[in-house]
Amino acid sequence: RQAVATKLGPNTRIMAGRWSHVMQESHPEVQQLLQWEPAFVALSSDTHLTGLYPDRDNDDEEEEEQKDRNTLQFSTQQQSLDNEAFSHDNHQNDTTTSSNDDSRHPKKWSHTSDRKPKGYWSLQRVIVELYDYVDGVKQQHGRPAGWMPRPNEMTASGRDDLKQAMARFGGAKQICQLARMVPFREWYYFEGQLDLLLQLRDYMDEYPPPEDEYNMDSDDDGATTGPPNRYKTFPSVSDIRRNGYESLHSLIQYYGGRKFLATRLSMEAPGAGGEDALDFGPFDLEFGIRLLTHVRQDQLLHKTPPLAKPVILMPTPAKLLTPLQLQWLKTTTTTTSGTRQYQDGQLPQINMADIPEDENNDDGEGLWLHNKIVEYGGYENVARRLGLAFRSSSSSSSTG
Repeated sequence: RQAVATKLGPNTRIMAGRWSHVMQESHPEVQQLLQWEPAFVALSSDTHLTGLYPDRDNDDEEEEEQKDRNTLQFSTQQQSLDNEAFSHDNHQNDTTTSSNDDSRHPKKWSHTSDRKPKGYWSLQRVIVELYDYVDGVKQQHGRPAGWMPRPNEMTASGRDDLKQAMARFGGAKQICQLARMVPFREWYYFEGQLDLLLQLRDYMDEYPPPEDEYNMDSDDDGATTGPPNRYKTFPSVSDIRRNGYESLHSLIQYYGGRKFLATRLSMEAPGAGGEDALDFGPFDLEFGIRLLTHVRQDQLLHKTPPLAKPVILMPTPAKLLTPLQLQWLKTTTTTTSGTRQYQDGQLPQINMADIPEDENNDDGEGLWLHNKIVEYGGYENVARRLGLAFRSSSSSSSTG
């Protein structure tokens, strides 16, 4: 009101109070304004002016009251809806998740159909159910039961309840130690390495090098021994990618690159440079595949948690050889005083002609692996090259 009076001029009179009270006091100025009422009514309808007439003041008050009532009604309705939603959620938690919730959160709530009652989980219960879970994975996917699964794998399999329970009792790492299982990182490295060797062999079978690039095994005098070996030249990674072996390319990069892998596998890598920088000694791809496959089969068939040694161990002679072969080995490596004086790398190879009475040799796989291990530097050397756990020399030297 003061701002309008200032704009109208210094002689403008300001009347205090509400308009309805001013009208009742019969001021001459007010009576003169009332004579112009029709014009003001038309003006107010065009410009939406308010506050000039008593009925408009009353309408404004009623409008404000109606807004207050509407706001209160909306708040009440919203609170009611919130209460209904809260009750609905509680009901769903006690029974099953609705189909809409399943579509929005297929993993988070996938376990609520058989949600465990309060107080169900304990440390012992977590380990027991973990053993049941890995046994099911073994039956369905052929993975050894002694290998600790990743938590997100449990969620993807609909066992988010077991994952959350593990988190409550120290997490996956702690549970893995208590359950005496092989940690994920260890068996993942083992599986990836075996997959790498298998894919590399498949690739070299499909895209073999020219025959003139085959390497020939030879003895100390340089004489050729055995057939040509097509697995002695590591293929180019650019050729591997060009031929569509993206998975093999990724594995090569993960396990150290072409040059390093070629050195570990005793293969040549033309164009890599620095071929003489490292030398791990003799080795071959086929032997690596057969040894790792043997180790995996042993883990799959004979290892059930809790494991006495929760690691992936290099097999000992006792695991590879028959009793008669072990007896021959003990006799050969025992001194006249009755003590065995040999190191792992000094174990001899075994010729079947030396044990003609041995009829329990099966297909000779264990004997072949033993002789190859001795040829390639012994059990400890091969274990280090393939990343397998190796027992201490005092225990590993024992063939029993």
